[in-house]
Amino acid sequence: MFARHGIPYEVKSDNGPQYISQEFRQFAKDWNFQHTTSSPYHQQANGLAERTVQTVKRLLEKSRVDGSDPYLAILEYRNTPTDTESPAKLLMSRELRSILPVTTRQLRPKTVKPKDIVKDRKEAQRRQQYYFNRSARDQPKISMGQAVRFRHKDEWKPGYVMKNENRSYWMTTPEGEYRRNRKDILISKEKNFNLKPAISIDDEPNSSQESDTAVDSQSAIVSEPQSPRNPTGSYRTRSGREVRKPKRFEE
Repeated sequence: MFARHGIPYEVKSDNGPQYISQEFRQFAKDWNFQHTTSSPYHQQANGLAERTVQTVKRLLEKSRVDGSDPYLAILEYRNTPTDTESPAKLLMSRELRSILPVTTRQLRPKTVKPKDIVKDRKEAQRRQQYYFNRSARDQPKISMGQAVRFRHKDEWKPGYVMKNENRSYWMTTPEGEYRRNRKDILISKEKNFNLKPAISIDDEPNSSQESDTAVDSQSAIVSEPQSPRNPTGSYRTRSGREVRKPKRFEE
């Protein structure tokens, strides 16, 4: 792909094993491009690629059900205009001949103006931003050294914030370092948050490290601190709210 269309300045991807390997890091260095990964377990950060995969899957599934040629469906998809021009016209400055009736005049090359394309794309992004922000809200910022809970698979792990990279945060735990999107982090209000950082919060995390995998033993488990109970049966939750046993249950 790079030999045919040229080397891009930046490649954005998720944290798949094929992208975080030593071979791919060496490939990015040799071919002189920057590689940026999205937040682990946050598919929305790589939404453009996810949406494209969904579209192609639907094309292949409909072709299978109808018994038609999937390559014809892909050809028509490349000829279909988006918020600007069609992908084929943007790439080759002309439409592609398909089984649909078309004149020879429509197949003649015609260079599109980059200024018009950029203008149409920005207008489409502005509309998308407007409708998205109607139901979205800003998350409170997290300071360095803040005690937090972050989502890891099916549990909320405790940790301390080390570093902020745009909307991603690095946390340190006794198991190692983790990177998560702000959406998957909760500011801890626990009074008995006695987890100690594995390293100093002033240390820089290793960017080449596997972001969603701990560097230490995977068998270690960080247990959630239990709220102390008293003889009366009352206790406090993580948010500090006191819960008392109903009187009907008292002896």
